[in-house]
Amino acid sequence: MGGTTLSTQEESRTASRAPQSRGRNTGSTATPMTVKAAVAAAVLAALSTIAYAGVALADGRSMLHDMANSLISDQLGVSPSDADLGSLLDDAVNSEYHVLQNRAYIGIFIALVYLALATPIARGARRLRITATVFVALPIIMAFVDLGDDTPTVLHAADAAELVCAVLLVVALWLPATNAYVRARRR
Repeated sequence: MGGTTLSTQEESRTASRAPQSRGRNTGSTATPMTVKAAVAAAVLAALSTIAYAGVALADGRSMLHDMANSLISDQLGVSPSDADLGSLLDDAVNSEYHVLQNRAYIGIFIALVYLALATPIARGARRLRITATVFVALPIIMAFVDLGDDTPTVLHAADAAELVCAVLLVVALWLPATNAYVRARRR
């Protein structure tokens, strides 16, 4: 054999003299698909939450006004202008739009937290995995509440997408492959 290969003993001596990292394992532990799925779910949850916020802030008032007009037409059998509900209808729409605005602002904050959690999750941070699990309870509850409300369909779709992504995130964070990856990164 040629002199370019090292013997097993020489390789182990060379490896033992290599600089050792302190604390975290910086080895080449491959990131499992479950961790990649958790990161993707966090990013997709953030995107769907931002979509909800964007639509609610940009077009929420007109969508609510259209819904109210349709509801009045269906229930009373007349157009809202014929029923002389102008200021009452506007007050109701403005009140509901205020609720949508608040949900949108909370959603923007939640989206930023999802994005902030994505990188540490990818690195196998144990504490942030627990934090993410606890945090995701809030968006899941909010999504269920939003889905139960009478809001425009496009907002329901964004809520449903966030709900699915949030549940997938939590599930992916606690699958056996993710647990093994987090343990390996701690050594």
